[in-house]
Amino acid sequence: MASAKVGGGQEDLDHGRGGFARDDAVRRARALRGCRELCSPRWKCQSPCLDDDIRKYVPEIPSYGKTITLREMLHHTSGFRDILSLLFLAGRNSEDIHPTNELLDLVSRQKDLNFVPGDEFLYSNTNYFLMSVVIKRATGKTLSQFAEENIFKPLGMTHTRFYDDRSVVLPGRVAGYAPRSVGGFRVDWSTNFDMVGGGGLMSSVDDLLLWDRNFFDNKLGKGSFLKEMQTPGVLNNGKQIEYALGLFISKYRGLPMVEHAGANFGYRTELLRFPQQTFSVVCLCNLATSNPGRLSYEVADLYLEGQLTADSPPRQLLKLIHSRSPAGIATWNRIPLCNFRQPIAIWWLSVRISNRATRIISSPRRERKSPLTARKAEARA
Repeated sequence: MASAKVGGGQEDLDHGRGGFARDDAVRRARALRGCRELCSPRWKCQSPCLDDDIRKYVPEIPSYGKTITLREMLHHTSGFRDILSLLFLAGRNSEDIHPTNELLDLVSRQKDLNFVPGDEFLYSNTNYFLMSVVIKRATGKTLSQFAEENIFKPLGMTHTRFYDDRSVVLPGRVAGYAPRSVGGFRVDWSTNFDMVGGGGLMSSVDDLLLWDRNFFDNKLGKGSFLKEMQTPGVLNNGKQIEYALGLFISKYRGLPMVEHAGANFGYRTELLRFPQQTFSVVCLCNLATSNPGRLSYEVADLYLEGQLTADSPPRQLLKLIHSRSPAGIATWNRIPLCNFRQPIAIWWLSVRISNRATRIISSPRRERKSPLTARKAEARA
């Protein structure tokens, strides 16, 4: 099995510390999403089932006329509005302290969903936040406790934890940096942010390699566990999506790939895996302007050079659209632009207002292009 760890630079500008140490803890907002799902299927020997209704465990959620299953939440086909977008629209700072009860109240006061459950795929942090609540109510343990006992400790991940208690001191913690327009950096240790599920995981490069190896060794799962976890979801119309149980399943330059990225505060992360080549790349950054996706794909381009196919022809560039229709619908959508310098994850907030519903979206779109091929194309131009 081959693995690549990407690191370097200044991890702590305040104290002059150099490149990342092997056990330094960085906040991974989303790149270890499968951990929540690994907690969930393990319940099969305890009580919940992925096809259970969310309201069985969280009755505060309104009845929208159709069952919303835990499986649909893990596939992001539930229709739940994004919790971070809701905080923004409510005039609240997502970086402040938000107790679980406050967030549950915000979600439960939504009068509608973005769409009928199972009709569409739309990434929503609400799904993972609610899953952390389900785990607590079903097992009697917080997500951090359950994951520590059933995942992190068995795999030897001694520098990984869900940060759900802001009073805890985490040795080796690395700050996140975001450049200021006037110069210098905004420093954020993210100590107030203790919402877990949709983020809040602290980990290190070496620990993430232990996590990644489990997808080859299967030390935790039983039977078809890993296969189920990496099986893409299917919409009501029978169309298969790229998202499985917390993992994106796709192809990169002809090779099957499993991946997930993450971004929060000044932290940027990427973990991608090529199962057939038993090759994985883990990249952790603590600078908001860094691009671990580009770095990770560059590593893959070099290491797998002889096995990768050429990039597909570029699609027509899409632009920011602002349109109004005679039906009285106002739509603001940021359509992702193809960027051939680097693979990108674009986040946007889209609000669709019509006579029937208000649609609130916060979701990533990805363009997977070879950074090296892109640079060659730019040079020729």
